[in-house]
Amino acid sequence: MFLLTYRSSKHEAAGMSPAEVCFGRDLRLLVDLLRGNPPEKKRLVGGCIGKRKTKQIHNQVLDWMKIRSERMKI
Repeated sequence: MFLLTYRSSKHEAAGMSPAEVCFGRDLRLLVDLLRGNPPEKKRLVGGCIGKRKTKQIHNQVLDWMKIRSERMKI
């Protein structure tokens, strides 16, 4: 349960959750189903995101981490 919570919560330094970085989308949890949150309408090829999208997400996280690092130095 701890790891599920960790992987689905947004991190301040990265700006997104670890699951979003790895899978390109947030995890759907039981609480989402109970609340009635609608599923995302993103089209995934074979249930996976493409290499281009993965690279885009990783570049975005790296840029965000550089900005956060510079702010911490200041």
